[in-house]
Amino acid sequence: MALLLYRLGKFSYRRRWLVIALWLAVMLAVGGAATALHGTMSNNFQIPGTETQQMADKLKTGLPESSGGAAGIVFETRDGKFTQAGKDAVSAALAKLESLPDVRGTVDPFAAQTQLDKAASDLAAGEQQAAAGKAELDKNRAGLAASAAQLAEAEQQLTAAGTPAAVIEARLGQQKAALAAGQQRLDASAQELAAGAAKLDLAKRQLAASSGLRFVSEDGTAALAQVQFRTSINGLETQRPPAGPGNRAGSLRSRRDCACQQGNH
Repeated sequence: MALLLYRLGKFSYRRRWLVIALWLAVMLAVGGAATALHGTMSNNFQIPGTETQQMADKLKTGLPESSGGAAGIVFETRDGKFTQAGKDAVSAALAKLESLPDVRGTVDPFAAQTQLDKAASDLAAGEQQAAAGKAELDKNRAGLAASAAQLAEAEQQLTAAGTPAAVIEARLGQQKAALAAGQQRLDASAQELAAGAAKLDLAKRQLAASSGLRFVSEDGTAALAQVQFRTSINGLETQRPPAGPGNRAGSLRSRRDCACQQGNH
């Protein structure tokens, strides 16, 4: 092997211009073939068969509204907190974004932060309502059980007195029907209470998961909006917005984060 490499190196040195010409010809041939056969260029990146691609395909089929890419836009005031005019300007900018064909929707940071701030108090109010509903259900259940016991006792007394079954049914039939209707209402209330408890449990988990999450900074000088696209981020055309008095800078920082600093008006 060493002798072969020595001879190859010696030949390449002696016929260096020939070797250089051959390499240039090979490079030109490869470049020409790549230019002629490369096909249509695309920014979309897919690896069929991978778990990530399988999940993306499932989202596209089952939840098409969540299958596209997402980006964050940071709005920042130049001085002080966002005024109402500044908030309205952000909302207007997001509304303009939603008119673009590739944008599925946006999340207003101020509305989202308001919901986050109210989540704890709304959860507490929901728990109070659930507790009151359970107490009312228990009360109605106890009353229905007492009525059922009284009805059963009355039927036993009439039966013991030798009252015909038809007469017993005529006397107690209306009460039995009312008792059955009451039981149906009680069952429906119990189902509603269980559904409400499930929603409260979900709200608790969501509140715990969103702990520390903010869409507006604590000092009120920055806000993070979310943009949902109809396609992946890689399939979008990236452009730098023109600089202006209210828009100091804007750029696509990564595949998922877009930063745009906007002054407060």
